[in-house]
Amino acid sequence: MPEFVGEISQIPPRFSAKKIDGKKACDRARAGEKFELKPAKVFCDSIEILQFNFPEIEVKITCGPGFFVRALARDFAEKFETAAVAAEIFREKIGNFSVENAVEI
Repeated sequence: MPEFVGEISQIPPRFSAKKIDGKKACDRARAGEKFELKPAKVFCDSIEILQFNFPEIEVKITCGPGFFVRALARDFAEKFETAAVAAEIFREKIGNFSVENAVEI
């Protein structure tokens, strides 16, 4: 997976909040519009495989702003010529906020 670490070019998912001419891509996709999302430069600091029990893989990703984890699942699938679904995404940290310092409500 080294080609997914560092600065990479990533195409956002069609069902994302990425705006195209002021309208969210997900709204356009739900309306059945045809549109193209342009690749964006994003940064992935690291990808660590935590568990692998075929066909499931659990990874920990440290990445920068604008990075789409669901797009990474799609890109993994393309690389390995298969299909993939991001079954669960858990954000541990964003900026100075982390689960480690969270307070239970």
